[in-house]
Amino acid sequence: MNRGFPILLAALLCVSGCSGTQKAAVKSEPSPPPGYAAEAEKPVVIPQSKLEPQNPEPVNSVPLPEYLLKQNRYSQSIAAFKHENFASETPPDPEQKFRYLRLAKLMERIGLSEVPSREAELRKGSPAAKLANKSIKAFLEERDRHAVLYAAAAQGTDPDNSVYSQILQALEAWTGRAVEAGERQEPKQVASYKLRRATALFNAKRFEDGAEQCLEALLLNPRDASIHERLGSMYYAMGARDLAIDSWRESLRLNPGNGPLKDFMARLESDGPKTRTP
Repeated sequence: MNRGFPILLAALLCVSGCSGTQKAAVKSEPSPPPGYAAEAEKPVVIPQSKLEPQNPEPVNSVPLPEYLLKQNRYSQSIAAFKHENFASETPPDPEQKFRYLRLAKLMERIGLSEVPSREAELRKGSPAAKLANKSIKAFLEERDRHAVLYAAAAQGTDPDNSVYSQILQALEAWTGRAVEAGERQEPKQVASYKLRRATALFNAKRFEDGAEQCLEALLLNPRDASIHERLGSMYYAMGARDLAIDSWRESLRLNPGNGPLKDFMARLESDGPKTRTP
């Protein structure tokens, strides 16, 4: 046998094994999908496939504009929506188009697109930033009153930050609703303020207005048992017995030690007195 043959065979096996190892290493570390940034501050490059009508399926089955919107990257979300609909032969969904036009106009009024650092402030994850993002999302859903309320709480949480003041001013001008002084506070303080107003409205027999105050308070402090209890009283006085019971049950879940409410619920569910509320 030729002595060179074993050496050649060993060399071929080594090359084959090394190649397999390299392939396995590459397979275990896949590259991130296009259009998805690894970090919040890293710019997003809209993939060319997003501009081609023959490839309408979004990355990971999530439309890129919606993905960016969830990441609070509003300017890039608007740009992605424009790119997709410019390249598509199908007209955009009217509701989606309305949302993005509404978002673009709000960003223009706030000036976030012109100064990237302002928009980056909304991605810091601070309590004020979370409230501001809730405000913008509520605005896109046409819940204008809630949008203003969240923005006021954001400004009250971080009063020295001009970004939150600008968002609040833009929403006040857009909706025509000026916030009250008591709404420019941290969320729990705003909720307490609204609970006091609800109690006054209840005593004045303005139950619908009082219920609205309670619902707004719960937006900012949903785990306050006292607010759920007062909302139940509003509903009960309005004749909405089932809604009242649901609110009182939630109040007891959050505060099971509320003896008077527990006793009242026991009488109510056994067809006891129905004219007085806790």
